[in-house]
Amino acid sequence: MPAEGIVAGNKSKNSNENLERSVDATSRCDFSWVLFVGTKMLGFTEREVGHMTLKKWSLLYKHFRAYHNFCTRQQLFKEEPAAGTSSSDEWLPD
Repeated sequence: MPAEGIVAGNKSKNSNENLERSVDATSRCDFSWVLFVGTKMLGFTEREVGHMTLKKWSLLYKHFRAYHNFCTRQQLFKEEPAAGTSSSDEWLPD
């Protein structure tokens, strides 16, 4: 940080700018939800969740969602109906 930013007159201006940047709608995070999911769904303790970076937590949660969806649907890939299925025994349509 430059030395002029530490001067008492600029301190309030810099803190106001930092506050405006940190309150941006895209940077909000509900830490109670992160803690809940980390403890109840992922099985970690509060202490372990508290020491995780958000990147590590989000990667673990992404894998948990994929695994959970696989278990609940009993399929890994989405089944698509066959297009133009005919009732005859012919392999190639005319």
